[in-house]
Amino acid sequence: KLIMFFGAASPASYKVEASTAKHLANIHDKDYIVFDDLSFSGANETGIRAYSTNYVQIKNSEVILCGIDAISLNSARHTTVHNNKIEDANNMA
Repeated sequence: KLIMFFGAASPASYKVEASTAKHLANIHDKDYIVFDDLSFSGANETGIRAYSTNYVQIKNSEVILCGIDAISLNSARHTTVHNNKIEDANNMA
């Protein structure tokens, strides 16, 4: 349940967004995945999470408004991250 107080202002004048997803893309034990020209916004924790993967490409995309990491790669071999826009991640890319 979410309660917002807007004072005397009309609630219709505001846009309220809330995340319910821990990870927006969660890749485990998959190979040859390509993220190209995509937008990820509003993860509670991680925008793109890949672990135990090979040959993942993240390119020409944006990952914004993540609670912890924009991109998290663990045991991800032969991975390419190129020409991405990362903003407002509380920890790191």
